[in-house]
Amino acid sequence: MAGKNYLQKSLVVFQFALASFLIIATLAIFLQFNYLTKQSLGYDDNN
Repeated sequence: MAGKNYLQKSLVVFQFALASFLIIATLAIFLQFNYLTKQSLGYDDNN
């Protein structure tokens, strides 16, 4: 029983860490894409 309890706790910790990483990665990708699309290119294409 002790081995199973250890496995269950470690899987819960792993799931929490994975979910946290995915949330942070999604936020970082969103911010990078937002910066990429909103940033001025520095020239006027009308001239």
